[in-house]
Amino acid sequence: MDQPRPGPFAAWGTDLITVLIVAVAVLAVAGNGAALVAENDALRTARQMAGVAAATEAYAGHYDALPGDDPGARNRWPVPPARGGTGGDGIIDGAWWWFGPHRRTENRLFWQHLRRAGLLAGPDRGMAARRPVTGGHGAPLGVGARGTGLDNAVCTVMPARLAHRVDKHFDDGRPHTGAWRACAGGPARVCPRGAASWTMTATYSVCTGLDGA
Repeated sequence: MDQPRPGPFAAWGTDLITVLIVAVAVLAVAGNGAALVAENDALRTARQMAGVAAATEAYAGHYDALPGDDPGARNRWPVPPARGGTGGDGIIDGAWWWFGPHRRTENRLFWQHLRRAGLLAGPDRGMAARRPVTGGHGAPLGVGARGTGLDNAVCTVMPARLAHRVDKHFDDGRPHTGAWRACAGGPARVCPRGAASWTMTATYSVCTGLDGA
């Protein structure tokens, strides 16, 4: 007895299923790839933050003052005076999330002092010299006093998943202890010590202390 022949659309249907399976697989790989890229960018940002902390330590060791809080900087270079704050008190005044380079607060002059000292790449004159570094994940870095319980800190914002990855990679994985701290709620949210736990749907301020402080 002759076997029934496949209908004219059988091969087409099989091909369509194959294409759908391949498309799902490609999308899954692409999604994982995007997540890995985002994670690598966040870790690169954390290394930048650690580099800023190391530059601060080098500046303090050479000039016996913190960048931005250095009362002798004006005698050394043609830089403007700080508006507000007390020079030489060991505190880099200004909220770390004030990113505007037109400000002359200590935490904006911080970047210019590091650049004038040759410890940070970029222009060292005018408003451009006071522009914060942009992290590998696309958000700017900021410096200031009392960032998540740290006296002086360099901080940025990132989603909880990336913030947790950074803390786990470089520290103890807990947002309220160790050298890296995190606070949920965006940049203007101030935590005395850092968040007690992670909320994976939140955005976090991630900070680490400035070693020269």
